[in-house]
Amino acid sequence: SYEALNDRWGYVWGSYGLMLTQSRFDALCEMYPDHVENHHEFIQENWVGRRTTDCAGLIKGYMWYNPEIWEIEYEYNGYTDYNADDLFDHAEVSGTIDTMPDIPGLGLWKEGHAGVYVGNGKVIHSAGTETGVVIANLEDTSFTHWFEVPGMIYPDIEEDPPEETEPTETTMETTVETTVETTVETTSETTVEVTEPIETTVEATEVSGDPPDETTIEEA
Repeated sequence: SYEALNDRWGYVWGSYGLMLTQSRFDALCEMYPDHVENHHEFIQENWVGRRTTDCAGLIKGYMWYNPEIWEIEYEYNGYTDYNADDLFDHAEVSGTIDTMPDIPGLGLWKEGHAGVYVGNGKVIHSAGTETGVVIANLEDTSFTHWFEVPGMIYPDIEEDPPEETEPTETTMETTVETTVETTVETTSETTVEVTEPIETTVEATEVSGDPPDETTIEEA
């Protein structure tokens, strides 16, 4: 998608990333008179001699890319020639746009049109004959659904590791505070209470010893 954006691919109905030669353009005019021939003058002046694609072709061109020859081959690896609605209808996973996970490479769809989500709230799509391939904020487009492109493998969503460590930190703090406070307070209070009876015993001994001493002196 970024290559198509950076190389400024044009939009021509029925194309999927190949160079738009004059002979290919003439053939497309015959095949799609309502979608191509009607824009003959603009396409002739702006897109002939450049790579072009329609909206679904932006996805199919990626799926049909043959790395051995560095070129796009029609239905490479047996990938079906889907239009925009077919791509969405054959998706095993899809949803409304408000439920879309933040996964680059997801397809975006509205009736008759498709694009590619590239992350950070951005979408690349082949927008129209006089526009070509552009990048836009997803919120500024009219896509209604997202989908996993048929045949494309997507990564699993992993849980956030920091959330798993929070219970361990809380347990450690509670254990330390409870042990220190309980030990200090219990030991100090017990020691004071035990020593007070000893002082009472000493005082009692001094009082009971006075009478025998006085009696012995008088008898002598």
